[in-house]
Amino acid sequence: MKLIKIIAICLLIFMLQVACTQKKSNMRTINIAGLVVDSENLKPISGVNIYDYESEIFLITTDENGYFKSKLDVNEEGEIQFSLKINAEKYDSLIQKERWGDLPGNHSTVYYFGLKDKKSESKSFSELSFPANGTSYENVLEGFEVVKEKVNFRKKMHQALEGNQDVFFQVDGNFYIVSDTGWIKLKSEEELISINGNKIVSGKEINDVIKRNNITGMSPSESENMDYIIYTRE
Repeated sequence: MKLIKIIAICLLIFMLQVACTQKKSNMRTINIAGLVVDSENLKPISGVNIYDYESEIFLITTDENGYFKSKLDVNEEGEIQFSLKINAEKYDSLIQKERWGDLPGNHSTVYYFGLKDKKSESKSFSELSFPANGTSYENVLEGFEVVKEKVNFRKKMHQALEGNQDVFFQVDGNFYIVSDTGWIKLKSEEELISINGNKIVSGKEINDVIKRNNITGMSPSESENMDYIIYTRE
C-alpha cells in the first residue's frame, strides 16, 4: 500500500514537472543586458538590484562595471509587456515599463539606465537599443558612447534653456527651435518658420516674436514658402 502511494506521488511530481517544462518552453524569452550609471557623472554603479517589477522577482545585480545580463519569460502570444525596477542605495529607484507588439520568437535588448543620486539635481534617464552584435559587456560598453553623446547634449540644451523663454538656440554649432516638450534641428538660422500659419520669420528672428512656454506644437512644413510651422496659444 505504501509502495503504491509512493509511486503515485512520484508520478504526480513527474507530471507537474513535465507540465511546467512544457509551459516554459511555450514562453517567449527576453534577453536583457545593459549598464547602470550615475546620471550626473555617468560613472558605473555596482550592486544595483534589478527586479521584474510586476512579479517582484529578483533578476540580477550589477557587477563592478555596472553591467548586468539576465532573462525574462513573457507570454507565448499577444503583446509583449513587462516592467523592470532598478533599485540602488542612495539613488532614486527607476521603473522601466515596456509594451511591444505581438513579436514572435525570442528577443534581446540593451538598456542604459542613469540613476539620480538622492542628493543630486540631475535627472534619471533610460535608453533602449536592440543590439546587432550581442549583449556582451564589450558590445554594451561600445554602445554607451552614443548614449553619452545624447546625455551630454541634453545637459547642454538644459543649460541653454535655463532662465529664459527663448525658442531659437545654437548648441554645439547647430541651430534648434525648442518648445517645452522637444526640439527640432534646423539646417541654418535663415530657415523660415510660420507662426500659426500666418506670420513668417527666420529662425534667428523668432525669439523676438514668441515665447517658448506659449508653444503648443511644432512640425516641419510641406509648404514651399516655409520650412517649419509653430502653433501657439492665441
